[in-house]
Amino acid sequence: MFKKELGIKVISLPGHTKGFLGFYDTRKILFVGGTLLKETVCLIDHKKGSATCYVNSLEKILSLSVKYGLPGEGGILDNIKKNIKANKKNIKHRTKSLYKAIKQGINSNQDLLEITEKNLPAQYKRHASNILKTDLKLLLNKGKIIQRGNNHLISK
Repeated sequence: MFKKELGIKVISLPGHTKGFLGFYDTRKILFVGGTLLKETVCLIDHKKGSATCYVNSLEKILSLSVKYGLPGEGGILDNIKKNIKANKKNIKHRTKSLYKAIKQGINSNQDLLEITEKNLPAQYKRHASNILKTDLKLLLNKGKIIQRGNNHLISK
């Protein structure tokens, strides 16, 4: 009854955090909270979130007919498809940079953190450690790298 009266649909968007929800209303507005930000930087809680689920949630958002996205911080997303494409492109660029560095023998967390910071807008550098952990999880989940202690190595 409540959902029908307001025309709000609750959508599961895990990734940013476990069990994260979005709210989609009849005016094609999606309340995305921390799932998307205007600056196309994904912030995934490295303890409670999942990079793989995050990418799946982006695909779910793309399947909706969204006119505007309302994030938890930053401005209104007036072209959510463009934002998601840019977000996915940034993730791909960052993970490619990390993979290339690891392939060249740069494998300590501190060195990889510096590479991550170079690929972030200034206002998100304070989140570089969590973003690095997320990007490394993506590479680990894809089987591209393995972890030995605090070092990361190319998977054979």
